[in-house]
Amino acid sequence: MTSSPVQALIVDDDKTMQRLLADALTQWGFWVTVERDGEWALRSFEQKDFAVVLLDLLLPGINGYEAARQIKALPQGHRVPVVMISGVYKGEILQQEALDKHRAFALLEKPLNLHLLKETLQRALGDGFPSERGGVSPQSDAMDGDDLADERARTEVTLVERVTDLEAAALAQRGDLAQTPFPELLSELHTARAEGALLLRRGKVKKIVYFRKGIPISIKSNLLSECLGRVMVRERMISEAECAESLRRMGPSKRQQGTTLVEMGCISPHNLSYALNLQLRKKLLEVFAWEQGEFQLNPHGALPTETVELGMSPGEIIHEGIREGYDAARLKKVLSPLAGHYVHRARNPLFALRDMGLSEEELTLLEAADGTQTMQTLRSQGTLPTLDADRLLYALLTAGVVEARKVARVGPGTFEAARALVEEIPGSELLDLDPPPLSQEISGSELVPLDVAAVPVDTAGVELLPEISYVHTHVRDGDRKQREKLLGKLAELSKRDYFAVLGVPLNAPVAVIERAHHSLSRDWHPDKHAASGSGEVRILAEKISALITRAYQTLVSREGRAEYLHTLRGEDTHREMGEDLSRMMSAELHFRKGEEALREGLFGKAHEALAEAVRLAPEEGEFRAYLGWALFKEALNTNSAKVALAELETAVGLNPTRDTAYLFMGHIYKAQNRLDLAEAQFEKALQCNPESNDALEELAVLTWANKLTRPRP
Repeated sequence: MTSSPVQALIVDDDKTMQRLLADALTQWGFWVTVERDGEWALRSFEQKDFAVVLLDLLLPGINGYEAARQIKALPQGHRVPVVMISGVYKGEILQQEALDKHRAFALLEKPLNLHLLKETLQRALGDGFPSERGGVSPQSDAMDGDDLADERARTEVTLVERVTDLEAAALAQRGDLAQTPFPELLSELHTARAEGALLLRRGKVKKIVYFRKGIPISIKSNLLSECLGRVMVRERMISEAECAESLRRMGPSKRQQGTTLVEMGCISPHNLSYALNLQLRKKLLEVFAWEQGEFQLNPHGALPTETVELGMSPGEIIHEGIREGYDAARLKKVLSPLAGHYVHRARNPLFALRDMGLSEEELTLLEAADGTQTMQTLRSQGTLPTLDADRLLYALLTAGVVEARKVARVGPGTFEAARALVEEIPGSELLDLDPPPLSQEISGSELVPLDVAAVPVDTAGVELLPEISYVHTHVRDGDRKQREKLLGKLAELSKRDYFAVLGVPLNAPVAVIERAHHSLSRDWHPDKHAASGSGEVRILAEKISALITRAYQTLVSREGRAEYLHTLRGEDTHREMGEDLSRMMSAELHFRKGEEALREGLFGKAHEALAEAVRLAPEEGEFRAYLGWALFKEALNTNSAKVALAELETAVGLNPTRDTAYLFMGHIYKAQNRLDLAEAQFEKALQCNPESNDALEELAVLTWANKLTRPRP
């Protein structure tokens, strides 16, 4: 094994898989670069000396097969092993085709077996496999890292110190992490749908975690050791020399360190986005190692307008945090009292399994947790090393995916007898039915196509105001597609009666209704969209979930079902839902009209249509961003710029992780010759959207302009 830097390129557009692969490879000693598409993978491959490439086959733009072909065609590509990964292309025939036709070293299937991955990389690299860096130990309380900290990190330290000192004395909702460990606290806050800022303190270390509807969104810290540069060096994304050089180049300017590293060619825009997200993760996961500390919840703490948010479900955070922050001694304390309890899969889990990022080995252990085996039996199976099994079991318990009970599961053969017994004994509880197969629990939900007649929208390759020559990027359409998918689902469900909503017959037994509700709630839970920057996405998800819940609550009791059947042919039970759906569809259509008018240069018409879209959907940041741009283009004067910027600031507050409003503000500031402000907005746009060629090119132009105007020494 070698001790010199061994570079690995990971190419995958799934953030959970990015984290899983990057964490594993970093642990094994690799220096990691992460890209999300084939085009940027090729650019990075040409710039760095990679020893191995891990390549997903389903990628946006250039697919994995084509990316592999182009990599192998490069001068250095013939000697670099490419390990393909796929959750779709499976089987021996396709594996052999990958080796023979596409010159891959191996094709591994998802869910990924990390032991097999490590063995594959060891075979591929031989003596070139790196020396492992050992376990990831929690950071100390030392306030180090000053040498690699930029001005942004120092400002954050000042803010955290000020906020925690001012608010600590006034908050009544407080507790001790020794009594309520951090993973359990996260689960409680999620259940309570907590909003605001959670203040954390251990000795001199202070942190603020911001929550939206029970989901951690962002975190700030007073540790300079958690600054971006230090995190990137520690996680082997850049060298310490590259970090120091980026700080030197920044000098007294307001340019951000990440953007400087992109300009230096050390990282790509995608790597910058990954690094900023990684920084948030490390700040939060470090808290899991705290065995003591204080916490206080400020429900009125305003969410910061950050360009990058955590983007992890609470279940995934709990799983990853316990894996990194819990040792054998801590786990023994919490699991020993449950050793003889049977582990059941929860009937109504807090978090969907697919959102926890489980590996193949972990899924195998979870498959066995069907209520027939005790905690001790599962731990000693050998599916996972004992420590890893303990970490997984505690994570699943804390996340509410499984439950520990003193009795075993009731099998299907005895269910009817058990129900009869329960009905005779007041206050008794029926245990689980046979749980559905795990493959059913983690499979993707059915995608319902949008009714084109109802919402005639084409989002493919929507160009951002091409009538302006210097704006030629493509708007990210993730939220748009989500809006349309959820609109389609809500439209479909709103036309159905409650039986059709749940997909059950009129005479369905209670157990079938419960199972249908459980499955639908898991697939359409609003928590899956709570982190979305789109207000309309969150509202639509909540309405779908509310309709499913209302159908379940109506049909689960005999009286409720009988009353519903009696009134089914009478009044329109979905009238209110229909009005909301009509409003949302109308807002979407007005937005499209305004967007089209902008492309045609009809700014007054665009203003009128976009204003109506905002009136109908005031919480949708994208609608407000386009309205702000239309206001500016309509008049092109000082007053219009003020009004437009105010509207764009509102858009940022509603949707801070999307690049559209930042791009528009950048162009307005540039038109006013306020180049420092323009540069800051284009930097934010690039952090939000690494694919924004417009932001990249504008930053390059502004950098060149600064060089020309900078006084010579």
